[in-house]
Amino acid sequence: MELKLYYSTVILPFDDARNEGYDNVAALLEQIENKGVECHRIDTSQLTEEQITEAYIHSVIGPTQLKKYRVRQVFGSARHSGWLFGRQVPALVVYTTSSQMPEDVSPHAIGGRIVTINEYLENLMHSLK
Repeated sequence: MELKLYYSTVILPFDDARNEGYDNVAALLEQIENKGVECHRIDTSQLTEEQITEAYIHSVIGPTQLKKYRVRQVFGSARHSGWLFGRQVPALVVYTTSSQMPEDVSPHAIGGRIVTINEYLENLMHSLK
């Protein structure tokens, strides 16, 4: 398993449901890393607009098709999808196999609710015990 957290050291995350519990993410990632899971932290303030767009597209295509959840308006809007990805809305991309295609991304919307990065990582910690 491999995790990639896209975030910005320059732009603060929104204080809304998409980022609920985000203050716990660094500690959870460290605990998960200590259990042997490879974790990467990618500062989007060091990337170009093109690199962020490529990361967004790569990160959401597989999971949205496999899991049938929504991310377009989580990371942007209907007209401008992805413009918040890794900026005001940090993103956790999950690779569970050796495939280069991600299998999950958080936050995402499913069944009318938001599954946050914090929620995903807490569930992962419980499954690793």
